Amino acid sequence: MDTPTLMHHRSLVHTARAHLARPLALLALLALAACGDSAPAGTITDGDTSDSEAGTTAGASSSSTSSSSTSSSSTSSDGSSSTTGEETTVTTGAPACDPFLEFADVCEEDCECLSGHCYSVPLVGGSCGECKVDADCPDGGCTIPNPWGGEGSMCNGGEAGKGCQTDEVCSDPSAPFCATLIEAPGLFSLMTCSECRTDADCGGATPNCAPEIDLDTFTGIMRCMPDGALMQDQPCVKPDALDPVCETGICSLANVQNVLEVGICGQCLSDADCQPGETCEDAWIDLGGSGIEDLFGSVCM
Repeated sequence: MDTPTLMHHRSLVHTARAHLARPLALLALLALAACGDSAPAGTITDGDTSDSEAGTTAGASSSSTSSSSTSSSSTSSDGSSSTTGEETTVTTGAPACDPFLEFADVCEEDCECLSGHCYSVPLVGGSCGECKVDADCPDGGCTIPNPWGGEGSMCNGGEAGKGCQTDEVCSDPSAPFCATLIEAPGLFSLMTCSECRTDADCGGATPNCAPEIDLDTFTGIMRCMPDGALMQDQPCVKPDALDPVCETGICSLANVQNVLEVGICGQCLSDADCQPGETCEDAWIDLGGSGIEDLFGSVCM
């Protein structure tokens, strides 16, 4: 098989793997992560950010080739000579990693991607993208890949609602804060350029810093909102607590396998918040085949 055909074949195989693996990625992440340790995360727990921050690109190294030969000679009784026992040893290293994967293809190493960036999400895997950290983007921040959408990471211009790691890359004066919308410790953090980071950044008629999140596309923004702005089943950022931005005044907690905690506006935090004879049913998340389908806040039943 010639080289162009081989490269095309390898790319098709990896693309097929991506389409098969991504719909199950979140379920695998949640099932496996429940048994593992967690550690603080930056953005989608940045898939080996140290290499990018140091300005290096991972790749395979090849060792030098060496050879040695030995020989011995002997002289027979008739005066003739001969050489015997010649031995040659050759040692070669592994070939360098060839980049052949395109944007959003499943990857394991930076050097497999034509872009040079394999963004890895712990327990889910990596995908080829444009960046791994903000420093990889000359004009703004790095938008993390959608963990269940088959998309790679992308550089942005620091606009409102775009991915970031620090305030410095946020260029829109109306969204100067790099704020965390949702976080699974040790796995990922969804961070975007936003209007606010906490309630202290808001005031007046809009005193609450609350999220607008589209979990299907894994995007969103933190905005200053008035009391009661969020309806039942909408995401909030004060799980298991009273929260005036929710119409119900309550931000209930949806806990998925002790890995992912999401605040969702609900009716109750405990049975005491319900009518006599009713119980408080916990908030929950419907995990569809390709990601999060629906959010459901707590209810009295």
